Amino acid sequence: MKQNEFFSSVRIHSCGISDCDASWRWDTGARGIPDWDLWAVFRGAGTLETPEHAYDYVRGSCFLLSPGIRYIASPREGMAPLVINVHFGLDGDAPEKPLFVHAVADVSYLYETLTRVLRLYGANRTDDAELFFRCALTELLEQESVARSAVPARIRTFVERVARDVQAHPESAETLAVLAVKAGYCRDYMGRMFAQVVGVGYPEYVISARLNRARLLLRSTDLPLGEIAEGLGYCDASAFSRQFTSRLGLTPTEYRRGQPFSGKMKGRRAFRPRVAATGRRFH
Repeated sequence: MKQNEFFSSVRIHSCGISDCDASWRWDTGARGIPDWDLWAVFRGAGTLETPEHAYDYVRGSCFLLSPGIRYIASPREGMAPLVINVHFGLDGDAPEKPLFVHAVADVSYLYETLTRVLRLYGANRTDDAELFFRCALTELLEQESVARSAVPARIRTFVERVARDVQAHPESAETLAVLAVKAGYCRDYMGRMFAQVVGVGYPEYVISARLNRARLLLRSTDLPLGEIAEGLGYCDASAFSRQFTSRLGLTPTEYRRGQPFSGKMKGRRAFRPRVAATGRRFH
């Protein structure tokens, strides 16, 4: 089972938050814990030990603990932890090595997500709690993948900004060659780094962003196909229609007919594309 499939099958058994004091120690005993446990630290520092390794933890550290393994945790002097834990089971088989150690990039996001899991589970809204829990696990998996990719921090930050810009303004996405010049790298290296960080190549990412925007415009405006195509950087309506149809299995017209126009957004005011001199039209 792949990691993402593993996460999609979780079923929460219990969850809670532990505001530990200076005397706190945790030892699961030789039998370990009976189920899986996400152990996320939001204050303090110390050590988490397994029979094979000892891991330092600090604020933002997360561990996915496996059943049947002994864990011993202890704080550094004066640095008792605040920990959120979520115990869960699986509908299917687990991956061979699910334990991960991670220094979370956005600690506030993870804290808010997991505290929402606690609130929802406490209100007997188990399905909703598991939905948010899967979101947290997916975010951790994505961050872990990026961290292990050995992408330099400078270029990772650049790529993340580019990815956000493409989603905000897909019609004026710059070419990979232009981005490479801005970043100070060759085109091929820039392409590899983008794929490692985002998980898909840059041209494919741009196409996906443009088609997503096209779907929004088709179902929420009455703009002609030609104007949508031009606004999204395509050379003409035919090129836009061919790409839309090949990716989605429906023509733009068929998609629009299947998504009735609400009448809330009409005409040119609904769509004012930002056109950049370096943008590339798709043929």
